[in-house]
Amino acid sequence: MARRLTEKQVFLAAIGATPTVANAVDLKDKVSPQLKTENIDYKVLNGSMGSTKSVVVSDYLTYTASVSAFLKAHDGSTAPKLSTLLRMCGLSEAVDSQTGVVTYAPTSSEIGTGEIVHYIDGKKYVAHKASANLKIDFEVKQPAVATFDISGFAEPLSEEPNPSVDPFDSNAIFVVDSVQAITVSGAVLNVSKASFDLGNQIDEEYLIGAKEFVRSDFDPKITIEDREIKGDISHWSDFLAGNIKAIEILLSAGDRKFRFKADNARYIEVGESDDNGKGVVSRTFRLESGSGNDNFTITYE
Repeated sequence: MARRLTEKQVFLAAIGATPTVANAVDLKDKVSPQLKTENIDYKVLNGSMGSTKSVVVSDYLTYTASVSAFLKAHDGSTAPKLSTLLRMCGLSEAVDSQTGVVTYAPTSSEIGTGEIVHYIDGKKYVAHKASANLKIDFEVKQPAVATFDISGFAEPLSEEPNPSVDPFDSNAIFVVDSVQAITVSGAVLNVSKASFDLGNQIDEEYLIGAKEFVRSDFDPKITIEDREIKGDISHWSDFLAGNIKAIEILLSAGDRKFRFKADNARYIEVGESDDNGKGVVSRTFRLESGSGNDNFTITYE
């Protein structure tokens, strides 16, 4: 009896179309999807106890999954391989045909147009009308990682051999090391980690004639942990004064760059802790909009 091997996965994602092997995502970790159905419980009043029964809502089946992938450079002329998932989070995409720079920025779209096909050693999941939230983790001595929390409405499971996908994304991984730079209003911080959360509010819409997962709002935040410097308590005065800061994270891989930029970051939480005898400052910022949806930009250069 052959066991199903969860290492053998192929994850395909597209926007508004059935994904093919050209849409394969280079996964960092195994993906463990969750399927959920809906039961209606009711009682049959037949004069005895234990008479509760159930009926299944036959076309209600949801697919949720957390998909992690390394942030990798693009080839300098086309969008990065994570383009589809970034757009599934409600980010717009602009490719400069002259410079090859690709820019992502938030929009006010409801989204809900993602299509997923996910194979686990011959088991096939298909999800429609999917939306996602984005998180990015930057930690020293580690690759930068993007995590997409995806929700969609699923088809019944089927068996189908995994498609062949070769090659995967061969571009360089952005590694967070000491030569990278994280600045707050131009000041370089000695950062150990930073975590970004797009904060998408994803709502289920299950209606007569329609079912999809849509976004009704987003609230982007970033948390930065850095070494506390003796004689500098400006993080507390900035926090208490409600000061706005400009945050920039710049990663390099050869001649390719990844830039995260937010010009209207407001302190919403400050904390202090100890790391093996050294002081650590944790700063959380809300990435506010100054005009329209200019909360932040992500740029591949």
